[in-house]
Amino acid sequence: RAARAPRTAVAMAAVKRGTAGGATPSPKKPKKSAASADKVVLEGDATPRAAPAGDATSFELRVAYHNVGGLRALLKSEERRSALLAFLEKERPHVLCIGETKLQESHLRDVEVQLRELLPGHTAHWAVSVPPAKKGYSGLVALVEDSLHAQLPGGCSGGLTADARERAGAGGAASGGSGGGGENAKKDGTKQQSISAMFAKAGGKQTKATREAAEAGEGGGPVGLASVVEGLGARSSGGTFEPFEREYNAEGRTLTLDMGSFALVCAYVPNSGADLVRLDYRIDVWEEDIKAHMAALGKPVVYMGDLNVAHLDLDIWNVGAKHLEKSAGTTPREREAFGALLDAGYVDTFRALHPDARHAYTFWSVRARNRPWNRGLRLDYVLASANMAPVDGEGAPSQALPRVIDSWVGPEYNTNGDHCPVGATIALPSPK
Repeated sequence: RAARAPRTAVAMAAVKRGTAGGATPSPKKPKKSAASADKVVLEGDATPRAAPAGDATSFELRVAYHNVGGLRALLKSEERRSALLAFLEKERPHVLCIGETKLQESHLRDVEVQLRELLPGHTAHWAVSVPPAKKGYSGLVALVEDSLHAQLPGGCSGGLTADARERAGAGGAASGGSGGGGENAKKDGTKQQSISAMFAKAGGKQTKATREAAEAGEGGGPVGLASVVEGLGARSSGGTFEPFEREYNAEGRTLTLDMGSFALVCAYVPNSGADLVRLDYRIDVWEEDIKAHMAALGKPVVYMGDLNVAHLDLDIWNVGAKHLEKSAGTTPREREAFGALLDAGYVDTFRALHPDARHAYTFWSVRARNRPWNRGLRLDYVLASANMAPVDGEGAPSQALPRVIDSWVGPEYNTNGDHCPVGATIALPSPK
């Protein structure tokens, strides 16, 4: 038999490619792009909004919360400013809480002026990190429509706390503000108070009816802003409110607004962090303190903000993924603690109205570029005391006042990822 000629390197390469013997080369498979067919957009279920009741016996208050991940960065971005303006023009909130502002006290004066341009007729009330917390950490601002400041006797002065005003050199509320700053604030007493001057100690700037309702644990007071308090605290044995001596009270994480017939607590809840380094603190300290704080307010509560937890399986796009049990916001302990908070007498108002809605998320990872596919988590909420729930125990619309009549998530207002706004409409007793 004739000896087989040795294969050349070229021939060997042809066999490997499958082109030996003149076969046509196989086309290269295209690389998968970001828009590959294995990804599909998770379409959210319809969550119809409630129509205004049009009831002359009640006043409908619109509240909203938006974690912006840095307020100065948002204000510098034309795209993000435009998205915020579209949201404000559509929703027209009476009270807008902005979370994770990341501001230092020295920034407040300039930022207040810009906020007045974006949302005229609203006055800013701040919570800012102070030592020992690092500068520009966390932070909240509540923008309250000026008309609400005037509903109660004495009104409510706006802007910074007295200490923050002095340190920032702001001299009061933003230029042109009608909420009262500078000399006006000194005349009526700055209404953004220390926590030891909580609602029951608001003095002459709170009506007798509101104080009596607070002492009786009832709503029914007038519509309007009676006071603003930064931080969490509780009633002492002597009957006064005292701040908790906690790290978070230096981080600018909470504002409590006494709205007369109910209290609005806005919060940016501590994240459990990378490697869950703050998980124990989050569960054992924060969760217990927020319940004590709200219980001590003596009236119905709306608890609104970035609560940094995805409670139900419906609130997680990839439920069942192995890493979730070790990821901040989706650990079993955090999800169970949220359930315990609801068991303490609160209602997730969005789920009360839309119990089975799928893919209704409020957060998407920017790093993973998950927003186009709606691969998200629901981390932002509007909770309310059970007696303010939009439906009664049998699922029928509630007729109580005050009560939540609408609760929504707004993914359409954020197309680039991170957080979107959430909000609610609250029916309150109409001012006499």
